[in-house]
Amino acid sequence: MIRRFQDEDAGAHDSDDNDGNDDNKRIPTKHTEKDLMALTVPVLKTMIPSTVKGRSKMLKATLVATILASQEENASGTEISTITHATANTTAPPTTTAVPPSTIHYNAVINAWAHATDPNRVPGHEAARLLAEMIACARQKRTASPVRPDTITFNAVANAWARSSRRVPDAATRAEDVLRTAQALARAGAPDVRPDTVTYTTAIYAYSRSQTPDAARNAARLLVEMVQERARDPRDGPRPDVVVFNSVLVAIARSGEEGGGRRAERLLRKMEEIAEGE
Repeated sequence: MIRRFQDEDAGAHDSDDNDGNDDNKRIPTKHTEKDLMALTVPVLKTMIPSTVKGRSKMLKATLVATILASQEENASGTEISTITHATANTTAPPTTTAVPPSTIHYNAVINAWAHATDPNRVPGHEAARLLAEMIACARQKRTASPVRPDTITFNAVANAWARSSRRVPDAATRAEDVLRTAQALARAGAPDVRPDTVTYTTAIYAYSRSQTPDAARNAARLLVEMVQERARDPRDGPRPDVVVFNSVLVAIARSGEEGGGRRAERLLRKMEEIAEGE
């Protein structure tokens, strides 16, 4: 399921205009709660070990957040934020155990904000706010609240900024800042937040959507960095793939810079070289 969250982030890189055109792949909004539980709980059980206290409540709260996140046209980050915080703030009956929101819940909410279309909220701002909240929780080392950002969290926040590019001129720079923050934390001893292929892909995608003059060069710079990281760590380093190269090519095409055609062709040859070497 964790890998699926990452794949969804990479695959969510469609333009804002096309966000509502994938209805055939989305869970129908007419499903009853029983139907949704049957569809989703088996997968969620692989994410939440049976040893977790209050597991059934956590399953249900995560289910609701995940379903709302998948129904982009009907859900807003505000709705899911309300559910998550209600989970933390509700006073449980004496015979039950209150289940605080976990990293899984926060990731679902951030993912929802990345896909939200609320005209009064900027996805990047809301995602960054929740990331700061998670980092604060982790620093306080609250044993009752197992909230600690991971790579999936940072990928979702970067995606939220990438999808905010039409409303925030420097959204691509902020997406790269998310990558840099994850790098810094990983080097400081938090390996669970190490940037992966999706992190780089998302930052590069953000530049491909940017209208700033240096967007193409920044996208190419991140691709070079990605190749270098892979060379240093062939097993776990970020792996440039067709999505990354396509994003850089789009950034070059949109830049309108002199010599853009030659740069695009050089990139094509690099793709061929990498393909032959694998």
